[in-house]
Amino acid sequence: MVIEIQTRNIHLSNRLRGLLRKRVERAFDRLQHHVQKVCIRLADVNGPKGGIDKSCLFHVSLSDHPDVVVRSQASELEIAINKSAARSSRALMRRIGKRRAKQPTTSINDVLEA
Repeated sequence: MVIEIQTRNIHLSNRLRGLLRKRVERAFDRLQHHVQKVCIRLADVNGPKGGIDKSCLFHVSLSDHPDVVVRSQASELEIAINKSAARSSRALMRRIGKRRAKQPTTSINDVLEA
């Protein structure tokens, strides 16, 4: 799984880079075989003005499903990161679950009757 980080008006410290990597690995731990790439875009929308202006976008490219894109905003960057990671993990589980639910199933009765 490739993790790409892009920033706008935000200094990416080693601590923040480590937090991102840990959150991505934890969010997609069970689904890593589906995930090819995670592109994370961090932005400070209003600059130094403050407010709910920290934005985090997760673009998850999958090997066998359509991409998942999630965006969160918060007053603190860590909160926006945590929200985006959790939401994208849930969206990915739903997407994979829907694909599995659509696959035809064969019951034991079908096998015995044939």
